[in-house]
Amino acid sequence: MSLPRQVRLNGSYDIKKLQSDLTNAEQKYSSLPQSGPYHDGSWTGIALRNANGDYKTTIVFGGGSYSDTEVLASCPYFKEIINNFPFTIGCARLLFVPAGKRIGEHSDTGLNWDSGAIRIHIPIITNENVKFYIEDEQLNWKEGELWYGDFSLPHKLHNQSDITRVHLVLDCLVDNRFLALFPAETIAEIERHISITRHKATVNIDADIPLICSGYFRLPKQVSRFPIFGEVKANTLTNQLIFTIFGFPLPVGFYAIEPRRFENLGYDITLNSHKEKRTTLSIRNITKNTIFEIELHDEIGALSLTYIKFQKTLFAFSIGLINIITKTQQYLKRVTNRV
Repeated sequence: MSLPRQVRLNGSYDIKKLQSDLTNAEQKYSSLPQSGPYHDGSWTGIALRNANGDYKTTIVFGGGSYSDTEVLASCPYFKEIINNFPFTIGCARLLFVPAGKRIGEHSDTGLNWDSGAIRIHIPIITNENVKFYIEDEQLNWKEGELWYGDFSLPHKLHNQSDITRVHLVLDCLVDNRFLALFPAETIAEIERHISITRHKATVNIDADIPLICSGYFRLPKQVSRFPIFGEVKANTLTNQLIFTIFGFPLPVGFYAIEPRRFENLGYDITLNSHKEKRTTLSIRNITKNTIFEIELHDEIGALSLTYIKFQKTLFAFSIGLINIITKTQQYLKRVTNRV
């Protein structure tokens, strides 16, 4: 199978306006280190749009519940670009790689044609001495251009220039409007090899969904051997079901593709039954065609509430430990100059 590693897309942008908005963002907001052990902490970013609308959140997650951060209010051209795309933009970030720095080889999970989420780039400041590779193919992307890269493949970067390289990076939900950015022959070639997951248009949810599809749940044993609890709520503004797993840092959103059916991240959720105060949702893994059910409850018992507090504490400790390990790895790379 041979899929394109990079594709020049249908779009180009005013470099002066891009760099003006970049200056506005840098003057008002600090860029924060990105997660991952494959750099020394000098790779940083400013979030323009993410899962909780907080620019200080550096976690990148294709959960589908997104809002603009306060940064976009100071960046009218970035906001115009994001709003003018006719498809859904999830996470949007400015990413900075200082002169002389590296991003070690790594692959980004959840960004592929199967998942229906794809990452695209608009270079804002770059240089011919920025060595950017997907596998063994070098990416020579120019300022103001729009590019697709297959970042599910191993990729790396070494900024051998004397400037900080900055890209606007957008995570997009794939539909026919998104695919229109690509040359038609490229999409045809991709579909000769694999099936592209397309997100269906969002519709209005039924009026009773906020009442009957809200409550607490426990993930079934086929998903987790350990008891994991969460909560689901319906958002009528975005026509989504929003799932929160207690202790996890970000919510997960599923868009309504029918008044009582939702989809995202390769999963299909259908209102299976509703009786008195009990609702059952059927969840299907589209790729594997496996199905499990979760039952929603208006209330949960005292023992479960105690366990939920323990669950939140345990997850918070785990996330904190992962952050400490990651920062230690980045520090060692910075000290030893090995990335």
